[in-house]
Amino acid sequence: MSSGWEPSPELADAASGRLKGYFERFMSAAGAGTHRHRLIRDGDSVLVGLSGGKDSLALLLFLELRRRRVKDRYTLKAARVDWDEPPAAPEDMAAIAGFCAWLGVPFIEERRPTPESLAERGLSCYRCSRERRRVLFELADREGCGVVALGHHLDDFAETALMNLCKHGRLDPMRPEAVFFGRFRLVRPLCDARESAIRAVATRLGLPVVGNRCPLAGSSQRGAYKAALAELAKIDTLVRENVCKAASTASPYPEEAHGDP
Repeated sequence: MSSGWEPSPELADAASGRLKGYFERFMSAAGAGTHRHRLIRDGDSVLVGLSGGKDSLALLLFLELRRRRVKDRYTLKAARVDWDEPPAAPEDMAAIAGFCAWLGVPFIEERRPTPESLAERGLSCYRCSRERRRVLFELADREGCGVVALGHHLDDFAETALMNLCKHGRLDPMRPEAVFFGRFRLVRPLCDARESAIRAVATRLGLPVVGNRCPLAGSSQRGAYKAALAELAKIDTLVRENVCKAASTASPYPEEAHGDP
């Protein structure tokens, strides 16, 4: 099946090492976070959770281009987890598969029945994302990958800290790295990259971003905190970085998470 997707000239240039300023800044920010927290290490086998959104596509692109030029040797695979309902559009899956093939990264499409926890307790972003991570760990085990990488960026980190402060009275941060089941490292290499930079990369390079078909898309509370941070950024442009800094200082990252992804 033809993917219907072809790399843009600008994306081909970027993959060849001819980086424009906006993409070089993105690679630098992502590289800084990855290096600072030692998220990707020599000998790692990494499974990237590839939803098809701009964040996960940019993450895969970053990790593959980084792999080609750093001394650390690591391998990459990508996987998308889908439930039977709502089904993914075939053309979307073909585009994602085409992007992975162009990068030379093996791609796994995993379709599962809707988990009982969602059918019984109702759909929610938290429960759905938790179930998807559980499946990613299963796939990582099957594929021999000790690292699962997700595309959360700086804005996600700041929004999570702000939500926890307002809802629970705690500056609990999202972790750049956590260990699950004593075996897997969950890493977020885009922790220092702003969402605006990722959006520019996805748009200008023509990444095959697919639409979110979830019925809850755009209805979570996170959107309100995203808007609040955008307003605060009009007062201080570094508000996202400063919220993340305060959260990591107030609540140091635990060394291990036990069982619940």
